[in-house]
Amino acid sequence: MIALSAGTLALSRKAIVATQDLLADKVETLPLEHDSLELFAINVLNIIPALDRSRSELKLWPDGGIRKITQYAFSQETIKDAAIFKLPEFITTYTFVTDVFRERVLQHNLTGFRFIELWDSEANPAAKEMQRQRYLERLAEIERTKGPEYSFAEVTERMSKENKAAVSGKQKLQLDENDSLLIGDLMEDTLTYAWMDPIYIPPIFLDMKWHLVEKEPELKLGRQK
Repeated sequence: MIALSAGTLALSRKAIVATQDLLADKVETLPLEHDSLELFAINVLNIIPALDRSRSELKLWPDGGIRKITQYAFSQETIKDAAIFKLPEFITTYTFVTDVFRERVLQHNLTGFRFIELWDSEANPAAKEMQRQRYLERLAEIERTKGPEYSFAEVTERMSKENKAAVSGKQKLQLDENDSLLIGDLMEDTLTYAWMDPIYIPPIFLDMKWHLVEKEPELKLGRQK
């Protein structure tokens, strides 16, 4: 089970055509205005109560509502025919997709997607927990070794001047050879970054604090195995 980044999805005409049989009546598409690209906002209509609360790790509000999910588990039967959906608990935020959607994206070499693996129905629980600990240790190391912190505007300027990358938690920024900004997301299962060429900068990035780190020598867009 995979989640896309929070927020409204924006797909190109190419992506719409490539995935139209998977999206079908599960979403509605709304044209967006853009200077050079034909883009469509995607409103996901497929709301599925697929979260297995008994096997998920949840942080709750005092009234019993879910504040945060630290470990996801899903009902395999509920999502078996779903390619894209949302959970009723987080209807305004995350969009979830299954492997069939991700494989279609890779098959057609679509870029700009950032997939975050949340659950593997075949994963060994002990191995999963061990990998989770490695991931948390990596995040702790990033926090422990950070230098001076900068705003998003400040750090992007320094990245260009000092030929550096920047990190904030699991997020990483790096400029490519054309000085275009790429966004990396630290993957829990591989401890490598999945890179994307964003259409827009996530607004939350503007409020985050960043510190400079060394650049990665070679970047590949999409999830790295």
